[in-house]
Amino acid sequence: LAERRVYPVHPDFRIIGISEPPPLTQATASKWLGSEALAMFRVKSLSDLTPAIELSIIHSLYPTLDGSVSLNQLIQLASALRENKNDTTSQSLAQSLSTRQLLRIAKRLIDTDTALVELIKKACLYRFLTPLARNTLEEQLARHHIHPTNSTTDTATDWSRVRSVQKQTVEELALVPDILFYQNKQQERILSAMLADYTCGEHL
Repeated sequence: LAERRVYPVHPDFRIIGISEPPPLTQATASKWLGSEALAMFRVKSLSDLTPAIELSIIHSLYPTLDGSVSLNQLIQLASALRENKNDTTSQSLAQSLSTRQLLRIAKRLIDTDTALVELIKKACLYRFLTPLARNTLEEQLARHHIHPTNSTTDTATDWSRVRSVQKQTVEELALVPDILFYQNKQQERILSAMLADYTCGEHL
């Protein structure tokens, strides 16, 4: 069996499956989890995380954000969108601010100098939102006192940071795209965003 790469499974080995039911629409009215797959697991329903629990999770992972005003504003904004269950627009925006996205935004608050409002808009794909969704998000941002700062338009320091990154040597050159960037404000912002992803470990 060992020669055929067939090995015994440890008695403590477990497989955990995590899923979330789709919205109750006509297309998903049927059972979304079949009886065959359901019989393989012991099902346990988990309630949604409260803002206090989310805040404690973020504090445990990023202690430097303890007492951060920006983090409290972010949690309050996400909670306000989730609580408005009768508004489909608010619920759609709330899905963009899941716990995982809140953790990503919190990490960017530490590793980059990007303003909170820009991180929220990026998570919600602000450029692709409908006018109604944009207005809803802008109202919630203003209600929670989340406003742009001057640092969001200053790209000179970002360009100097981009130029300070050392060139990496790779084995497969064919996998590295040959892209030419010019020193202008639009491409500086693109390079700055790429550098932020690289700093946070979210690059490809």
